[in-house]
Amino acid sequence: MDIAPDAKKSEAAARNMVQLMNEMQMKSVLGMFNSMSERCFRLCMKNVDDDAPITTKEDSCIKNCTEKWQRYSQRVQLIFAEENTRANTKADLMQDRPSSNLEGGQD
Repeated sequence: MDIAPDAKKSEAAARNMVQLMNEMQMKSVLGMFNSMSERCFRLCMKNVDDDAPITTKEDSCIKNCTEKWQRYSQRVQLIFAEENTRANTKADLMQDRPSSNLEGGQD
């Protein structure tokens, strides 16, 4: 059984969209990681000489900073997912609601 040309185009478009979304997500994750690394480095690293070892205080600061950043990011992702679910639910409800103008409602 042959797939119609329009269906093949739709499948290709869907695959392209998924690929684009994956690339955008990866770019976002890398951007967040780079931002976290830069921020924690600036906050915690006091002596950046080539030969200077990382102090216990600096090491502890880096660990605390990255852990806080990770918890913050997870919280933001959770809130975003919850809001997205609410918006989708609301959109679904609005889509299912008949329009009074289309069904002979009062003007």
